[in-house]
Amino acid sequence: MMVGRYRTIQVAAVAAAAAALLTGASPASAQSDPCTDPGFATIVGTQDADDLNGTNAGERLRGLGGDDNINALQGDDCAQGGDGFDFILGGVGDDRLFGEDGPDDLSGGSGDDELLGQEGFDFLSGGLGNDRLLGGAGPDDISGGNGRDRLSGGDDEDYLSGGLRDDRLLGGGAHDEMDGGKGRDRLSGGAGNDHLAGGLDGDRLIGGDGNDRIDGGDGRNSYSGGSGDDVIDAANGSRETIACGSGRDTVRADLTDRISDCERIFRLRRDDD
Repeated sequence: MMVGRYRTIQVAAVAAAAAALLTGASPASAQSDPCTDPGFATIVGTQDADDLNGTNAGERLRGLGGDDNINALQGDDCAQGGDGFDFILGGVGDDRLFGEDGPDDLSGGSGDDELLGQEGFDFLSGGLGNDRLLGGAGPDDISGGNGRDRLSGGDDEDYLSGGLRDDRLLGGGAHDEMDGGKGRDRLSGGAGNDHLAGGLDGDRLIGGDGNDRIDGGDGRNSYSGGSGDDVIDAANGSRETIACGSGRDTVRADLTDRISDCERIFRLRRDDD
């Protein structure tokens, strides 16, 4: 069925051990599929722009070419975008979503999901549940959502936002922007000149390599600058620990903060803000 410029492909009912191949997929493409559960049915698109809709069971959905819209609906699904600018929604269940080539928009929905953007400028959103999100190659925008999430940017310049609970954020190999949000988070910049912002609760912030800027935010935080000329803002009224590391580092801190290996230190009273 054609809807606008999209071809809609849907399976009405799927037996647990069935395999429904709706369009022709080559054996080579089937072998490269990272979804290996033999109980999954398979819904495959075309080289055009498709709408792929799942069911209440768990399926494999593969977009192939074109700019696809994929909605896995319920069940523990595995979805691949293929080439093109794809929109993939996991829905209800513990899903695995793969953007593959080109820019993609992946949203996990509810459940404990795994999202991998792979190539291109990707948007990843975990949603509800404890999710794992990896941007892959290309600059990415990654948001954990509501849950204890793990976010990793990959090799390019990424923006990572933890969300509402206790999250782990890893920047990777370029200049990254990281925001812990609420919860007791762990932020690690990795290589590159990164900006780390702790957010609202007590966080652990690790700059890594490069000239980093680290803002603790509220809560009782701990800071590690790593190598490079870092700028650390720890003046928030809480007693905190700051270890600058190698390089020529600058720190703005409270009078009660414990500071080590920092070259330029500015201690503030509360009335100095």
